[in-house]
Amino acid sequence: MTEQTIRELSSAVITPSRHRFEGIPSALRAEDVAEVLAVTQRDRTPKGFRDYAILMLLARYGVRAGEITALRLEDVDWRNDIIRIHQSKTGYPSCLHYFLK
Repeated sequence: MTEQTIRELSSAVITPSRHRFEGIPSALRAEDVAEVLAVTQRDRTPKGFRDYAILMLLARYGVRAGEITALRLEDVDWRNDIIRIHQSKTGYPSCLHYFLK
């Protein structure tokens, strides 16, 4: 038994609604990213440092949001300037070398 129906059911499938100007979101321009990073870098509060670090990981290293939220202090090797990222897509760890200026 193949568990197929004798009737054609494609007309019963409800398609998702699309809005008139809906499309795939475009990427931010490099100038916009630079401007956001510059504004965030000026905030010298602990929250500002955190936000800047998150935006740098997203913008410069391409780290996924879920990988950032999974980061723990023990993932940062302060002596060797390395951040260990547990990649959600592949499941493999990745080491990012960062440089403080």
